[in-house]
Amino acid sequence: MAVATGTAIALAAGVGAVAGGAQAIGGAVRAKRARKDMDNYQRQEVTDLAQGLRISTLGGETQIEGAEQTQATQVDALQAGGARTVLGGIQAVGAQKLAVEQAVAAGFDQKMATLSQQKYGEKVRQFGVVEGRQNQEIAGMANELQAGRAAIQQGLGTIAGTAMSTVGSLANMPK
Repeated sequence: MAVATGTAIALAAGVGAVAGGAQAIGGAVRAKRARKDMDNYQRQEVTDLAQGLRISTLGGETQIEGAEQTQATQVDALQAGGARTVLGGIQAVGAQKLAVEQAVAAGFDQKMATLSQQKYGEKVRQFGVVEGRQNQEIAGMANELQAGRAAIQQGLGTIAGTAMSTVGSLANMPK
């Protein structure tokens, strides 16, 4: 009877040790795979989706052409009025054209500023999306590594617990 009990205890200890060993080995493989994934992780490049954006100059060009036509018409009218009329009115005609050109330039400047802000905002948004995704992927790999390490500790704990239980059972076994 003592031999059968001893054999049963030894068999249970062997099964427990094998199960703990398998758990530890599985955890080591899992941790090693996670570490390899983390080491080989390649960060993504942030793409600039706003790179091709541009402003339209058609409206400004049309305004300047209109101002040039108006200026030509006004100069013709002034020339019809004589030399005195030309001298008196040419400054006003030039000032009108200059005002149109300045307004067009200010409009272009405003459009460029708005476009720059849009491009910057798009870059910031894209960076945030890519960075967030990458942080989640890295965190997942770190969690996998930690789970593998925990499985190793659990497996070793199972082996140690089995050994201790076996020693205790053998010590309490009737002789």
